[in-house]
Amino acid sequence: MRIVVLWVAMTVIVLASACDAVSTRESSSGSGAASQAGTGAGGSGGPAETGGAGAAMSSSSSTTGGNGGEMTTASGGGGGAGGRSGDCNPPCGTGLLCCAGKCVNAANDILNCGSCGNTCAQQHPFCDQGTCEDAPCKGAACTVNAFCCGTNCCGLNQLCCVVPVGPVGPPQCTDPVDGTCPPGNPGGICAHPDTPVATPLGERAINSLRVGDLVYSVDRGAITAVPIVSVIQRPVSDHVVVRAQLDTGAVLSISPLHPTADGRSFAELKPGDDLMGATVLRVERVAYDAPFTHDILPRSETGSYFAGGALIGSSLAPSR
Repeated sequence: MRIVVLWVAMTVIVLASACDAVSTRESSSGSGAASQAGTGAGGSGGPAETGGAGAAMSSSSSTTGGNGGEMTTASGGGGGAGGRSGDCNPPCGTGLLCCAGKCVNAANDILNCGSCGNTCAQQHPFCDQGTCEDAPCKGAACTVNAFCCGTNCCGLNQLCCVVPVGPVGPPQCTDPVDGTCPPGNPGGICAHPDTPVATPLGERAINSLRVGDLVYSVDRGAITAVPIVSVIQRPVSDHVVVRAQLDTGAVLSISPLHPTADGRSFAELKPGDDLMGATVLRVERVAYDAPFTHDILPRSETGSYFAGGALIGSSLAPSR
């Protein structure tokens, strides 16, 4: 794996991670209500996971909370992991909410949009990150027996949905599951374990990095080596990723909803796009070949890091 030397002049980049279910902040308390609908109590004194995830384990040097599949490691106090509200058994995965004994994705569920029982009443309902709206239309000319969803025309028995991890990206026509959009897998918004990350010691696979390791990021408008404050490993199944071939020679396999450094998602990439240090040559959707996805959060103003020569965002960066 070749070492990438990065000399890029740029202004401060503001990351917008619009799709992740877990935020990691310094000295935070995991009440769980903000994004995970969990009930666990968090620690303090260092970076800790905000919002207890019911199926998550958050471990640190001092405390360990919860149990389940997802592993988050942060320096400092322990993160709160607890059960989701309701009586779902087994517990709901990361990013899902238990409503009336069923795991739902409140970000896209037209029957539980934003909260349990909040039903979207529009003629062609669309749940946009927890807010009810009419199905968005970008100019598709549909017949009387169809309706517009983005750039597509849906049958009247279909729904307009964004389904995280699987069919993902712009709103699209989707067959309903139990009367609503499929929940997808909103927790798997990360990278392949072999993703090469730039460090002062050369490129290292993302799954080999630990809290405290130095990686290159952008902080206050300059490229600098900063320590990692959090790492995460998320279990996934039936996962689909975007495979992006870059002009640096790297090939990145990243979850479609993973953020780029300029606020887009990997689902939006197309050949010729600039990834701030690399140009996309080819993109395709492929089945994921690993049991876990991985991500890191550098201690920088942007939370960004370089993967295969491209500056990308972190799913752990707080939304701004």
